[in-house]
Amino acid sequence: MSIERNKEIAQRLVKGFSADGDINAALALLREDAVWTVMGHPESFRLSGGMSKEQFIKHITDFRGSTPDGLRMIVTGVTAEGDRVAVEAESTGTLSNGNVLNQVYHFLFEIKNDKIVAAREYIDTAHAMAVFRDRPPSFRVPKPGTRHDVGVVGEEDPLPLQREHGHPLHRHPDRPTSHIRQLTAYTTRRAPEGT
Repeated sequence: MSIERNKEIAQRLVKGFSADGDINAALALLREDAVWTVMGHPESFRLSGGMSKEQFIKHITDFRGSTPDGLRMIVTGVTAEGDRVAVEAESTGTLSNGNVLNQVYHFLFEIKNDKIVAAREYIDTAHAMAVFRDRPPSFRVPKPGTRHDVGVVGEEDPLPLQREHGHPLHRHPDRPTSHIRQLTAYTTRRAPEGT
């Protein structure tokens, strides 16, 4: 398969998750024995781990049900080498609990004979956990389409590095792990009872 063909297949899958995409055509791009893995630690993010195609279809169906008006998914970058395609994407949508999901993704797909055989999904798990709670998250919820990250809880402006560098999750060469410190600070602090 050509690299360009593989890039096209990966983008069709990701765009198919959008409210205006064809989810059935997207899911048909997964080979029957495909494994979809949400990367993360199961102790801190229960959706982490591998799913069969059947399990992933149930997962994505449930997920789409949590966004009554649908999700807007856009591809922001694609890189490929051989049978591996990396796709960067962003999504925005209002959840049934009223919170705004504005997620960033990095997908790594392995494609053989025009079918996706493996997918690894990297997301901002702290943001996902926060917005899927019934109460609004403790940090400022961005407007749809705004680039953001969680930031440090209690920080007046959780977006200074994104504003400075223009990236959804900064990768400043002088501070390569600052995003990890921010997420750790967020996930290790608990909101006071009753908030």
